Amino acid sequence: MPSALVADWRDRLPGGHHSISITGGEPLVQGALLQNWLPVLRTLLPIHLETNGTLPEAFAPLVSHVDWVSMDIKLASQTGEPTPWAVHEEFLGLAAERNCCVKVVVGMETTVEEVKQAAEIVRLKAPSAPLILQPITKAGQVGTAAAHLFRLQEGAASIHSLVRVIPQTHAFLGLL
Repeated sequence: MPSALVADWRDRLPGGHHSISITGGEPLVQGALLQNWLPVLRTLLPIHLETNGTLPEAFAPLVSHVDWVSMDIKLASQTGEPTPWAVHEEFLGLAAERNCCVKVVVGMETTVEEVKQAAEIVRLKAPSAPLILQPITKAGQVGTAAAHLFRLQEGAASIHSLVRVIPQTHAFLGLL
């Protein structure tokens, strides 16, 4: 049983774990499994869900079993696919019931208009949630010019006051 493994892991380092992070691919694709596991796992540690924010119908029955939500908004400039703004807005409306933050990966192709639209959704649906602009990182190097990052941050901050630029810190720490 996974809960026995998690309990053992937790007990080996008391106080050493913030939460259980549910991540990898898109966890909400496994919604039925999570409906069974999360209530049990949450008795051991808080639950932190990392998600692309595109499956509100899968998330709705799980909201009460999650403590933190890290939601991505995947921009068209980075994916080559249209940004599902309405779906992200619906998802964030649910996520706002929990502690949450929203991450947007940005690059040189990202427009100020895109980050402003993301900021507007966060401001409307989860005003206490930080919006994190994460510059693309390749081989441990930020691949987005600082001046462009400042323009993106300024644009987002003109809409929503809680905007941060945070690179992939695990890459700089040599953890990936």
